Amino acid sequence: RWSRVAARRGASVVGVDLSGSMIAEARTRTRDEGLEEQCAFDVADIAELSLDRTFDLIVCVTVLQHIVDGTRRRSAVERIRQHLRPGGRAVVLEAAPKRRFQKTDHAQFAPWTLGEHLDLFREAELRVEGVAGVDASLPRKWVLPIYGRVPRPVGVALLGAATAATHPYELLFARWVPRWAWHQLFVLRRR
Repeated sequence: RWSRVAARRGASVVGVDLSGSMIAEARTRTRDEGLEEQCAFDVADIAELSLDRTFDLIVCVTVLQHIVDGTRRRSAVERIRQHLRPGGRAVVLEAAPKRRFQKTDHAQFAPWTLGEHLDLFREAELRVEGVAGVDASLPRKWVLPIYGRVPRPVGVALLGAATAATHPYELLFARWVPRWAWHQLFVLRRR
């Protein structure tokens, strides 16, 4: 979705994802909107990304939280930095709660804390220009630790109910209380 928004505004877009089906869907949606000339998509692992070019802007949406190995996650952040031109920005949206919730960790998802993300970005020599909480939903935080232990329809229903119940609160307050938010939006700049 973000690729198409950027392309409609005149940007040349390169998108990568580890999932071939996600890349196929991105290509289909881009073609359906007549934006295929502005967009190129490839299957790639961000921890090993090597495109031989740099970008003014990199948007990374819920990618790092699915890299459970710390060394590979550090490599992914380093690759983001390497693909930014000097002075370029990265906008990164990730699960980054204030404290660790071990019960949410599994083979495909392990959120690092807000502090761990900030340390990771600084280690990669990315300047943190801003952090904003995206969802301060306490009920959603209560549901996530049990989500994987209940039948999928029950988990989806619980998560949906928690989201619906707290959406008005989030719209009003989540931006100003990142310490309560489960997801954080990081704005980073390459030095």
